[in-house]
Amino acid sequence: MVVCSASVLDRRPADGLLSDWQDLEGVSKCGWIYVTYSNDIYSKTPQRLSKYSWFGNVRLLHFRVPEDAVIVRWMLTVSRGSGINCGNQNISVHFRAGAPPVINPLQTVFPNSTLVSLAHNITLIVPSGQNTNVTLFNVTHPKSGDWFLAAHLPKDEGKIEQQGLPSCSYVFQAQMFLRRAADLPILQYNIPLSQTLTTSPALFKVLDLSYPLSKHLMNLDVFIRNCSGLLGNDCKLSVTLGSDSLMPGSEVKQNCSGLNACSASLLTPPWKTWLLITLEATQPNYTIAFYISANVTVGCKPPSVPPDFNTATFIRAVIAPQINSSGALTNASSSAGDQSGTNSSEPVCMRSPSVFRDEQDVMSVRFIVSGGNLNVTSDFPTVLTLELLPGDSGGTFAIQLQLNTSSVGGGFSRVKACLTPSSPVLHLNRSQTCTTGWQGWACTDGVSALSYSRQMAAAILLTFSNFFFIPPIIVALYRGYHIEAAIYFFTMFFSTFYHACDQPGVTVMCIMDYDTLQFCDFLGSVVSVWVTIVCMARLQEPVKYVSSTFKKHLYLWNVSGL
Repeated sequence: MVVCSASVLDRRPADGLLSDWQDLEGVSKCGWIYVTYSNDIYSKTPQRLSKYSWFGNVRLLHFRVPEDAVIVRWMLTVSRGSGINCGNQNISVHFRAGAPPVINPLQTVFPNSTLVSLAHNITLIVPSGQNTNVTLFNVTHPKSGDWFLAAHLPKDEGKIEQQGLPSCSYVFQAQMFLRRAADLPILQYNIPLSQTLTTSPALFKVLDLSYPLSKHLMNLDVFIRNCSGLLGNDCKLSVTLGSDSLMPGSEVKQNCSGLNACSASLLTPPWKTWLLITLEATQPNYTIAFYISANVTVGCKPPSVPPDFNTATFIRAVIAPQINSSGALTNASSSAGDQSGTNSSEPVCMRSPSVFRDEQDVMSVRFIVSGGNLNVTSDFPTVLTLELLPGDSGGTFAIQLQLNTSSVGGGFSRVKACLTPSSPVLHLNRSQTCTTGWQGWACTDGVSALSYSRQMAAAILLTFSNFFFIPPIIVALYRGYHIEAAIYFFTMFFSTFYHACDQPGVTVMCIMDYDTLQFCDFLGSVVSVWVTIVCMARLQEPVKYVSSTFKKHLYLWNVSGL
C-alpha cells in the first residue's frame, strides 16, 4: 500500500482572471509534488451568420480540448454591421463534445426509431442600441477531445430584401481559453492514496480505461475512507467523477458530509481516456485528511475463446469464403470473439462474433461477420466490434443489415440496432435540402409537405403554359415565316420537357439529360425573342436579308449541335 500525504496551496488572484492564473504547488511526505497550471488561447476566424432554414446554414467551429484541461472558457463575440432599423437580435449557439451538435430550431419531427439528444445551447442577444455582444461561457472539468460549436440566426422568414441597402448582418467569433494542469496524481486501481485537503480542490486522474478492458460494460467505484479533521471523523467532502460534456449523466457527484466513509460509482466510464476525479471541501477554511482508492468492476463480457482453438473450423468459416476466384487470399485479418461451442463457466450476458476485416485496397475496407450470418437472440445482445485503424478516416462508412425472416424462431421478427456515440455513422446526412415542404434532418417531417395532387397540378400548369406557343406557330406558318415557326416549336418543345424535368417532388419526367434540356430552353427563348423583333421591325431589305441569313445559319448550327 502506498501512503502519501499532500497539501495543496492555490495562489489564484482574487479577480479570477484567466490571464493571471498562477502555478499551484503541493507538498507531500513522499517528496515534492508540483502541480503546474498553464494557460492556452485558441481563436477562430470571424464568420458571418445566416438565418436558419436547414443545417447547412449554421457556422460550425471545431476546438480540441486536451486531456489535462481543468477549465475551459469560451469568449463568444457577435458584431453587427451597419444596417437600418436593426432591432433586438437573438443568436443561438450550440455546444457538443465528440461530434457536431444535433439541433432542432424549427421543432421538426425526427425519423422513426431515432434516439435524439439535443445539444446544449445558449442565446446571445444584441440589443437595438448596441453593435456588439461579448459573452463568456465556462465549463469546469471539460471532457477531453473534440468540441463543436454551431451558431446561427433565427428562422428564415423568406422576406425579400432590397439590394444595395445596408443590411443587418452579424459576424460571430469564438475564442477558447484553457487552464491546463500538469503532473496530476494518478489514482491506480486498488492502491489507496493518503491525501490532505485544504481550501483548494484536489484533482486526480484514474489510469487510462483503454482497450480491451473498456470495450466491455464495467463500473468505476471511488472510495473515501478514514476521514479525519478538526471536527472529528466527518468527511466534509464533495466527490465528482467524470468530465462535463454538457449532457445529462456525464458527471456523478456525491456529498460525503456527515460520513466517515463514502463511495461514488460511475457506470460505463468513457473509453480510451483519462477520468478526472475532483474532491472539494464542503466547509470553507477546513482541512481534512483521508484515504482515496478506486476499483473497476467488469460486469459483462463475452465468453472466452476455448484453449483448443479449432484452426480448421476457423479457416472453413472465415477464411475460405473470402478466397477469390484466382485462389489467392485477400489482405485481411479477423478479430476473434465469441465462438460457438465454448466451454466456459463464466456467465454469458452478450455475444461478440468474429468480425473479418478485408482491406480491399489502400482507400477502402470492409467488415464481414464470420460465416456471413449473425444469430440474434432475445436473451442478451449481440455486439459487433468494427475496429477502425488510425488511417481509416474520411469517406463514407456504410452499415448494411438484412433480416433473414426464413430463419426467425419465436414470437418476434424485429431487430433493434444501436450504435455507439463514437461511431461516425451517427452523424445524420444533411448534404441535401428538403423539397416540396418536407422538413427535418432526414426530410421525414411531412406536416407542411405538398400532396401528390398539388404537385401534379403545379407541374401540369407549368408545362402546359408552353402550349401558348401554338397560336404564334400557326400565324407564322400562315404568313410564310417557316423558320420563325420552327424556332417557336423548338422553344415550346424543350421548354415543356425542361419544366417537366425540373420538378422538385415525385412528378418528374426527363426525356434526356437535365443540362441539355436547360440549355435548349434558354437558347430557344433568346432566339425566339430575337427573330420576333427582326420580323416586326421595319428594316431595309439588305439589313433584313443579312439578319435572315444569320438566323438561318444560327438555327442550322443549333439543330446540328444537338
